[in-house]
Amino acid sequence: MSQTIIVGRTGNSSYSVGNGTRNITISGIPWTLAVEDIALIFADTQNLLYHAQGEDMAKCTVSSGVITIDSSFPVLATGDVIHIQLFEPNRGVDQDGHPLVTVQNQPQDDYTDPETSIAEEDQADAAVSRYVIPLQGHKEFSLDETYFADTADDTITRTIWLTDDAAADDSADTGWKDKTNALTGSASLVTTNTTQTAFNLFVGDKKVVALKMMIRLAYVYGGVGAANNSADVILVKH
Repeated sequence: MSQTIIVGRTGNSSYSVGNGTRNITISGIPWTLAVEDIALIFADTQNLLYHAQGEDMAKCTVSSGVITIDSSFPVLATGDVIHIQLFEPNRGVDQDGHPLVTVQNQPQDDYTDPETSIAEEDQADAAVSRYVIPLQGHKEFSLDETYFADTADDTITRTIWLTDDAAADDSADTGWKDKTNALTGSASLVTTNTTQTAFNLFVGDKKVVALKMMIRLAYVYGGVGAANNSADVILVKH
């Protein structure tokens, strides 16, 4: 529904008259003025009704914000007081002519809750862990990874594999393709005698179109006693 602006009193609107002409220039309204937006123009100084919608008095024209009253009326003079009311179209502004801003949050349903995909520790020498992550319906995702290897004898090698083979699973590498380099720019992530973190964001140009992804962890331990290592990976899919 339209609302009424009284020019000169609402928002930053104003008008000026062209001395010796029939022109009234409108400024400060947040839309392009059209003749159908003019509700009423009344000349207080001359006590004349120039224009009124619905009373067979729609006699002005509009061009580039300038209203020209009908030639049957006297010319205007500097200092003439004009009463102008405009119908403001519903164009996302408030009653003072200020734009209304709507902030729309990204729908949260587009994102999965963070899920711990990997949480293991103290894996023995030559152990291999495979974690399969279904990607159907999710082309974009992030991996928040933390790996720990306690000594120079402890090593964890992480690679990332993809497949479109529904039969491929976590029992072997059969049916999987090692895509670590294509996805991360490195052949693998190797952690030895340190704590190492990585955050891989697969979005935009790096989005992944595949049936399943596998994170493969290979452990090496050549020391004495029990191995001391850990792997933690948190996944969010979009």
